[in-house]
Amino acid sequence: RHAKSIASHFSYYLRPCFAETEALKNESFKIRHGVYCDELKFEEPRQSGLETDEFDDHAYHCLIQHKSRGTYAGTVRVIYSSSEDQILPIEKYCQSAIGNEHLQPSRFERQRIAEISRLAVPAEFRRRSVDKHQGAA
Repeated sequence: RHAKSIASHFSYYLRPCFAETEALKNESFKIRHGVYCDELKFEEPRQSGLETDEFDDHAYHCLIQHKSRGTYAGTVRVIYSSSEDQILPIEKYCQSAIGNEHLQPSRFERQRIAEISRLAVPAEFRRRSVDKHQGAA
């Protein structure tokens, strides 16, 4: 019941879209830069204002557009792997964190695995005007 309410609320205000053009991908990269570089200081700021990495070339990029404003309220990417040389970030940076041997990405066909990453929502969409605390969502 609540899920239907949330879904209808989401659909009323927001529209998901694939970032299929370079212009839309750059919108995604700008949001990521704002969140990961400027706000969270997770990555070093880039002069271009675009946060990108080696995995973007083999990823699907998605945006969430605020319908009435026409601005983007968030982004996420899904990294795919179609060959042995296209590793996932978890394989490069966190391989040892996967304790269960059966869940290691290397145990699956490359075409059957993917990783969701770089979820980013600008602060203006994470915090409502009624939220007074920096950590409030």
